[in-house]
Amino acid sequence: MHPAATRDSLAARLRVVQLEWGILEVILCFALSRILWAFLGVQFDATGLDRYWQFLPSDLLRTDLLRSLWHLHAQPPLFNAFLGLGLQLFDDPTAFFHLVFAASSLALHLAFFRLLTVLEVPRRWAVLALVIFSLNPSLATHENWLFYAQAEVVLLAAAAASLGQFHRTDRAPFLWLWALLVGTLLLTRAAFHPLWLLLVLALWALSRWRKGRTLDRRVLRVAAVPLLLVLLWMGKNQLLFGDFSTSSWLGMNLARVSVTALPDPLLERHLARHELTPFAQVGPFRPLGDYAVLLPPRPPTGIRALDGQNFNNSRYLEVAHALRHDSLFFIRTYPGDYLDRVHDGVAIFLETTNHNAQLHDNRERLAALESAYNAAVRPGGSPVIVLLALLAALAVGLQALATRKVALPLERNDLLAAFLTATVLWVSCTGTFLEFGENNRFRFGIDPLVLVLLVYALTVLRRTRLKRT
Repeated sequence: MHPAATRDSLAARLRVVQLEWGILEVILCFALSRILWAFLGVQFDATGLDRYWQFLPSDLLRTDLLRSLWHLHAQPPLFNAFLGLGLQLFDDPTAFFHLVFAASSLALHLAFFRLLTVLEVPRRWAVLALVIFSLNPSLATHENWLFYAQAEVVLLAAAAASLGQFHRTDRAPFLWLWALLVGTLLLTRAAFHPLWLLLVLALWALSRWRKGRTLDRRVLRVAAVPLLLVLLWMGKNQLLFGDFSTSSWLGMNLARVSVTALPDPLLERHLARHELTPFAQVGPFRPLGDYAVLLPPRPPTGIRALDGQNFNNSRYLEVAHALRHDSLFFIRTYPGDYLDRVHDGVAIFLETTNHNAQLHDNRERLAALESAYNAAVRPGGSPVIVLLALLAALAVGLQALATRKVALPLERNDLLAAFLTATVLWVSCTGTFLEFGENNRFRFGIDPLVLVLLVYALTVLRRTRLKRT
């Protein structure tokens, strides 16, 4: 065998061995961290199944699943479909949900590690980053919380890893896997609008143009599939409910960052002038009875999912549409006050993602670990490090997209760079401009992507420094 071929074969074998050892280290890190959490008393929390606004009532999920999902306007359908299948197929659905969440977290760790290796981060650095990531108390609480936040972070990391594999192998199944994961996310989490996917494709196209590359038509064809599926679902909502969206709650979410900030005298003045609807005085996300005097009587629809005492009741469509009108009026009339509210939302966005009342019990069990972890990443409780991390991650992604060079891994993989950058940018904007109160929960999904970009940037800086010396 030719010496050069022998060297290439040995190098390839070495890479495989390093990847295999890395995977074993990932599994070991995952197992040890879960043992630590169990020792600290962390328990799976499924108590929100019959309480959370985002979930259909469990009796509907058990007995009328398909019809209820078809008439679901408050949320995209897939997480409620997952809940319904668990309730219908298993005698102990909580054990099933717990098993799925644990397995998905292992998949998250493997995707995180694979993404780092695709970006040519040294194995030791990748494992160290994984240890930091795995010991995050927020990961412990969210993995043990029956809510879609865990699904969001897993889908994002797995989608990014599949793009890395596609670039490395040029095999179409990885691109289709990315499309499947993106489509699942779009139909699971309302915060991910089709505009997010279009932003990804726009940044990718601009980067290709910048580097003098032609567009890969396979990407456009494959990306059209999840985009078409979610647009069909939105079209269904338009036909049934007059709301072209995957969630009819936009008006209520906007109200939390706008009209709820109006002082009573101004609110009453605008109400008297009929510039605001009376719903602004009641506010968003209130029990249906609080709006009773404002809603004209209408006969029941005959569909349990639309008539019950839950936030998918058809009358909430009228509430949300009225509050959307009120919110837009507030933003036009008081842009400075709106930006003040956004500023306050940014402060919440930068808080630890564990600051959530729904996570209270497991947070208490992890108090010692959280205190030590926050001392390292949030010294003195300051959000500065988190803010700098977000800005640095965006800078790394934008640089990889804007440069004309293709020397570095992220510069060569412009679709992955576009996906990471657009996702961090999209969530940072929607999580601050369109939400108030739970802004930090929105950030949970992108924290692993931010960490990946930062570790990659440190790797590039190290290599540059070594070359200069």
